[in-house]
Order: sequence, then C-alpha cells, then structure tokens
Amino acid sequence: MAIALASLGTLQAVLQRRIPAGAKPLAALHCDSRRVAAGEGFFALVGERFDGHDFIAQVLTRRPGALAVSDPATYATLAARNDLAGTALLLVRPGRESLAELAAAVYGHPSRALHLLGVTGTNGKSTVTYLVQQLCAALGRECGVIGSLGMGIGAERAPGERTTPEAPEIEAFLAQCVSRGVGTAAMEVSSIALAQRRTHGLHFHAGAFTNLTQDHLDFHGSMAQYGRDKARLFLEYPLDCAVLNLDDPVGIELFTALAAEHPRMRRLGFSCQGRPGAALAVERLQTSAGGSRGVLVVEGARCDFALPLAGHFNVSNMLAAVGLLMATGAEPVALAAALPGCTGAPGRFERVPVPGGFTAVVDYAHTPDALDNVLRAAREVATGRVLVLFGCGGERDVIKRPLMGAVAAELADVVLVTSDNPRGESPRAIIDAVLAGVPPARAGRVEAMEDRAAAIAHLLGRARPGDVVLLAGKGHEPYQEIGGKRLPFDDREQVRRWAAQQ
Repeated sequence: MAIALASLGTLQAVLQRRIPAGAKPLAALHCDSRRVAAGEGFFALVGERFDGHDFIAQVLTRRPGALAVSDPATYATLAARNDLAGTALLLVRPGRESLAELAAAVYGHPSRALHLLGVTGTNGKSTVTYLVQQLCAALGRECGVIGSLGMGIGAERAPGERTTPEAPEIEAFLAQCVSRGVGTAAMEVSSIALAQRRTHGLHFHAGAFTNLTQDHLDFHGSMAQYGRDKARLFLEYPLDCAVLNLDDPVGIELFTALAAEHPRMRRLGFSCQGRPGAALAVERLQTSAGGSRGVLVVEGARCDFALPLAGHFNVSNMLAAVGLLMATGAEPVALAAALPGCTGAPGRFERVPVPGGFTAVVDYAHTPDALDNVLRAAREVATGRVLVLFGCGGERDVIKRPLMGAVAAELADVVLVTSDNPRGESPRAIIDAVLAGVPPARAGRVEAMEDRAAAIAHLLGRARPGDVVLLAGKGHEPYQEIGGKRLPFDDREQVRRWAAQQ
C-alpha cells in the first residue's frame, strides 16, 4: 500500500518536516541506499558500520520521494536546496525505533492484520518456524516465514542477510503476506534484533522461547544481558500468548515473571522432561534414526504422534511449534496428525546421500549446546562411530571456542577442527583456541586442518559402515567468509562432490 506523506509528519519519530505540495504517496521505505528507486523513501540510519547520511548524495540521483535524516545540520542543508522541491524531507529522532515507526506507517501496520508468531532462543528458531509453516500447510493455511534461511510464503524462500532483518524489510514482507491473504507469519527474532529495536512496534500474537545457551557474548557482554535481551519479546511486547520451554532455567524464570507482570497473558509451558506446569509434554518417547514417536500430552488430553526428525531437541522444537499454532486456535489432534509429513529445515541435521554404508549429516550447530545436542542425536543414529568436523566463526564470541572443543572431544570418536567463517581472524589462531579446550586424555581423537574442503574430504574418507559423519557449524550457508570476502562454499555440495568421485 502507499501512504500519504503528510501523515508521516504526524508520527512521534518526526521532529520537523517539509512536505511538498502535491507529493505522491510513498509506496516503499528503505534504509539500504542501494535499494531505493524513484519515488521511494530513504531513512539515513546510523548503524554499526555505516552512516546512512554518507549515502544521501547517491540516493538523490534516483529522485527519492522522501528522505528521513536524524542529523539537524544535514536536514537544514537539504531544506535549503532549490533542486529538491519534489522530495519530502523529515528530521527524525535517531535510532531504529524511529525507523520502525516510519516503516510500520508506510506499509500500513500489517502485523496487526495477521497472526505474527515470534520465535526466540539460542537454538531451534529455524526448525520451529519451518515446522509452523509445514503444519499450517497441512491445515490448509498459508504461512509466511522470516529467518536465517530467508523470507517467503509457503515453500517460497528468498535469501536474506540476517536472521531478523531491518524494520522496512519486515514490514514490506508482512504487507505482502496481508495482500495475498496469508493469515499467519512465523518469524525468528534474534536477541540482537530485540536489543537494537529492529522489531519495535510489531504486534506479535504469540512468542516462543526455545532455550538460552552461550552465544553472541561479543555483542551482549554477558549471559545475564543475553537473557534480558531475549526476554524483551515477552516482557515488552503485548503478546496474547507466550510459549515457553520449561526444560530451560530461563524459560522457568520467564514463566514465573509473566504470571506477575502480565497476568492476562496466556502462558503455555512445554517440556520433554515432565516439568510441573507444562501444558504441552510427551510420554513414552522413543527415538531412532527415523525420528521420534510417542504420546503428545496437551493440557491433559493425549494423542499419539510421529515426528520424522532425529534428536530429542527436535521434539522440543515440535512442542514449541504446536504451542504457537494452538495460540492461533489450531486443534492439537489435527497438529499431531500432520507431524509425520514434516521435514527439517535446510542445514538442520540434514542428511546428504553418500556411498559406503555410513551417514553424512550437515548441521548449523555453532554453539556448545547445539553441538552437544546434534552429537547426541548422531549417537542415537550411529551403529558405528561418530565423526565430527567443525570450526568457530571469526570476530565472534571467543569464549565458546574452547567449550566447543571440550564438547566435541567428549561426545565424538573422531574430531576434526577446521575453519568455519574466519572472517578477518587467523584461521589457525581460531583452531588453536578450540583445541585449548580439549582435555589431554582425549587429545588423541582430535585432529586439525585449516582447509575446510580438504578436511571434509579427509573425514568422509575415514568413515566406515555404520558411522555418522557430522559436518557442523555452517548448515545451509552457501558461502565461507574469509578476509572480508564471501566465497562460494556449501558443506552439502562438498559432500556431493566427494560422493561423485567414489
């Protein structure tokens, strides 16, 4: 939809405005200068690496419909120019809250017109959103998805750069959902996005908390702050329903806090461990290489379920997805009946066919807890050994590196430490930091090789029938970040190339 420019001037984010007579309605807003087309709006966001004000001259060559700036001197300079009579100028309060307020107005507040379901937590966000989308499809509903695997409606997916995009991208996509009659959207909500206010002003119908384990301490500074930023989704947004993992201590804390601070908010706790107060639970759980089956218990009612995803952690993800859709009115029995048709998200315990009688699995696990979970899932599948390859990202949380080394050495029979996305760091220095966490008694099972492609081929070549080879850390990513460049690289494609040569 398009919005009259005069109405933008009434927003709290706008401090001053110059709206030309006869200005055409604004159909789009961007904070990325490269995306601005004629007649569209540009918000000069001051970000972590770039200042949008530095790109105004570039944007002006495209005849934008509106410019929003937070620097008073820049606003005064632009307002004094005689060649910008057709461009609306807005002086706005700095920050992403203002960006979000303008974006919501431009796109007509689409989050109010559908069930927006937010998912936050260290691990499991992508799988939960994918399960929500697939369950919706089984129920005859279309569902939009926003997350680390991109944005799309139904099975469509356009790649994105961030788990949670900037506000204009979110609002534009939700507006597309509304225009197509889509009634539900599942969205991964990262802790960094919550802290930066990228999701400010969104109307979440329900939110799910999966877990909190170590990650992103380079941004948050401490686990306590990391937890507080995750909790923003539940404490600062007017949810109708909170779906909380009671197997996680932070989930229990949130469950208790919401009862006191938001007593009218519906709370659905879920547990795979029989925690008291859980509205969603499982009984008689059986796991195998083909997935999990058991009895789904929902507020006392019971029905059988079969989930074709391996690992206990995916049962927890399933409960989160079921809880979110229950918040929209879906019946638990219908959801349970649809579970056998679900598949995992790309790069999440994804099997890649190989010859030789062993199993090759690619997974996005890049935290100590996620690596622990997928290694335990691999052990459930394996009749032989578990071999794992992983690395740690450069210019990211350094504290987790030795922790991941310790986890791998404890749970795998063969460990090969290699490069992940080293970015601007020395790959060898990152590997050495990982190796520092390996106990001396287990050092004999650990190797190191900087070249990830060579390391993958080496580890696959060591596999025997019954083994599981787990390639962890990059999952769906089709690139490797080295020295400031994104080079084409896909773990799954590396496995396929190796298999074709056998």
